[in-house]
Amino acid sequence: MTFKTTLGLFGVLLVLGLYVYFAENPYREEVKTDEKPLISFEASEVTRLDLDWPPTGDAVSFTHDASHPDTPWRMASPIEDIANKDTLSDLVRRLQQMKPAPLVEAQPKTEEVASFGLSQPEVSVRLTLKQTDTEIVHFGANNFSGTQTYVRLGDAGAVYLVPSDIKRLFNPQVSVWLQKR
Repeated sequence: MTFKTTLGLFGVLLVLGLYVYFAENPYREEVKTDEKPLISFEASEVTRLDLDWPPTGDAVSFTHDASHPDTPWRMASPIEDIANKDTLSDLVRRLQQMKPAPLVEAQPKTEEVASFGLSQPEVSVRLTLKQTDTEIVHFGANNFSGTQTYVRLGDAGAVYLVPSDIKRLFNPQVSVWLQKR
């Protein structure tokens, strides 16, 4: 077998492999998401935002007062200070736009909740809207490919998958959340 023949067979194999990967691979299907967001709210309705990291015991709380346009966000705990409005506004916007993939489990059993990483979530987000309504979202483990994260609304809600890149916004370091001086 000559070098040209080997090279030709390699090219045929490469083309065949690419065809199978792109045309026949059932796992390459794009994940379809609902058109409705997971939580429906207006950014102006948020009056408080709490982030808890149960595995480490870390927590930060923020209050939002739109009547102070220069410093609408304030950190309430663990210290009281002016919060970074760009970081928090981005987080609220991302939560507002978070669209779930199809429902994973409508009524999860205890063992299923644990397998999704939601018995002790990596982070819990509590949004207080108009000072009375509360929405809680628990973020659990990533799926096997790492592209999506299991989430649960409240403590007894259904389990969904959302894009996992939102978890990079949840940083327990207090300095990340403070306004730069």
